[in-house]
Amino acid sequence: MQSPSPSLQGHHVPGATEAEYRETGGGRPSITSRIFRYGRRFAAVVVLLLATLYLGLLAMRWTKPEPLFEDPTAYLDASNCSVSPDGQTAYLFLQHPARLMHRDSIWAVNLATLERELLPDAALKRHPLVPCGIGCFASVVSMDGTKMLGALQIADSADFFSLDLATGAVAKSDPEEFQSEANHGGWRFERVRPLSGNGGGILRASRSNDDLAEPFMLDTHRDPAVAAADPMQVFYIASDGTVHHHDARTGADAPLGLVAEGGHGLRVSPDARWLALGVARGRAQLFEVATGRSRVFEHSIHSLAPGDRPVIHTGGIGSRSRWTLSGIEDDVELVTEAPVGQLRPVAGGRFLGLDNRTEAAYLFGSEGKVVATLREPSDQRD
Repeated sequence: MQSPSPSLQGHHVPGATEAEYRETGGGRPSITSRIFRYGRRFAAVVVLLLATLYLGLLAMRWTKPEPLFEDPTAYLDASNCSVSPDGQTAYLFLQHPARLMHRDSIWAVNLATLERELLPDAALKRHPLVPCGIGCFASVVSMDGTKMLGALQIADSADFFSLDLATGAVAKSDPEEFQSEANHGGWRFERVRPLSGNGGGILRASRSNDDLAEPFMLDTHRDPAVAAADPMQVFYIASDGTVHHHDARTGADAPLGLVAEGGHGLRVSPDARWLALGVARGRAQLFEVATGRSRVFEHSIHSLAPGDRPVIHTGGIGSRSRWTLSGIEDDVELVTEAPVGQLRPVAGGRFLGLDNRTEAAYLFGSEGKVVATLREPSDQRD
């Protein structure tokens, strides 16, 4: 048998001829050529996977019906809910975080028929006036009902916008427009003279209708609250640290009681029988308007309902909320547990709460009973 060529001894690949060996360059492919070869294969696999993922996301976007209330972690609470000046329409402003396939939406809900309409897409987080991922912590409907005014949290400050409810057009706004156009039961509160340091000042109160002869002034520490059932009953925290009740029909103005340390965020029940405000160390103070008596709770109070014993919505954002019945002297009685955000009074003494977890909004009647749920089954969503 002929022995292999000396130049191939120890390096010859079995089954290869000498010509094939020479065509390979006399040995294995270089490291550079191997890197390029395997790199091209890896890049092809990555591109294929990304294309598959993109097509899958597109398919989900166009085939999955968009629910009325999407990701429950996307909004802060029901401050994203505003009610029209006539109390007949609720505007639900849902701002989603800056994540893939999520967008902002505004729904108009007829509170008499519960019919819903998706308003023109505002796309606020894509608007140059508003940075991505900013939470809307306040929204109100203007006095004429044509636009929504919102305040957006940006770091430690706030920015303001206005949104045309007919076209969805967004424009930059300012605190003065937000305050003066905000609907407080038909009231317009304009800051005449600010008080340094505490955010209060002298407010000029006026109404757009003719049931108030002359505007009046309020020396407030915070912005006032108005009863839904009787908007002529105005409540405010005065600069001296007391809660005041102002009857706009008679002009009578009287203090109800002293606010506990750190008082802020005054709320009034729709029937004007109860007041609540936050105080220091995460607690809350409840006032009975008729007697002026008050009680401090060891938890926050986000909402009040009408009745002899107000339904109190407690619990914070992201926690399991609790609805309780209580009075000034009564023991707290648990009614139900539901993660419903802050309430908004609506027509007929009812009030609306936006659920932060179950993609629904609830319409409550007296004593905290749910009278309607603004949600369709998943297979019937538009």
